[in-house]
Amino acid sequence: MKKITILLMGLGVMTLGFTGCKKGEDDPFLSLKNRYARLKGDWKLVNVEGTGSYSDEDGTSSSTYSYSDGKLIITNSDGENDTLMYKMNLKFEKDDKMTFTQRNDYEGGYFEEYSEVGGYAFLGKNKNMELKNKEVLAMIGQSYTFTDLDGTESGTISSSDYTIWFTLVRLTNKEMKFKWKYNLDYASNFPDNPTMNEAFKSMDELIFTLEKE
Repeated sequence: MKKITILLMGLGVMTLGFTGCKKGEDDPFLSLKNRYARLKGDWKLVNVEGTGSYSDEDGTSSSTYSYSDGKLIITNSDGENDTLMYKMNLKFEKDDKMTFTQRNDYEGGYFEEYSEVGGYAFLGKNKNMELKNKEVLAMIGQSYTFTDLDGTESGTISSSDYTIWFTLVRLTNKEMKFKWKYNLDYASNFPDNPTMNEAFKSMDELIFTLEKE
């Protein structure tokens, strides 16, 4: 009986070192590291899933996203499906430096590779949006490099112009899942560009899964 009591007392002391408040929907209940510590490192995309919808003057269509063997597969309701090689890598360093890289490879040898360097920060609690403290991660780009068959372009980014926001659903020492929503309304986003199709609207809701390398 004495041994059991000592063991329970030891477990009680140990739990003081754990982070026991879940931030994401699928976060581990107990963790020896906080979210900042778990985020540090190099991450590689392993899965994409979600849906999208598109509308223009011809009507509305929908799509489903999946990912297998490095291929992003977009299954469209109109029967025109798309497949491309897609890679995403994220790197979070101790000095709050972030590097984001993605690459698309298409048929015929054409490719696009985009890399961005900047900072990152967890956002605080927002009752109106029903968000917990450190549930949303903001990645603020400062410089970028874009490469395709025509060459390489690089430049600086204004943080007020471009910030990636996403909701972390799960963050462990080895796995990260985040939700990403993208809405595009040509009439609202490009009001002064007559070449844009003003009737075009799209909305994608995706979940990305990455594993630590």
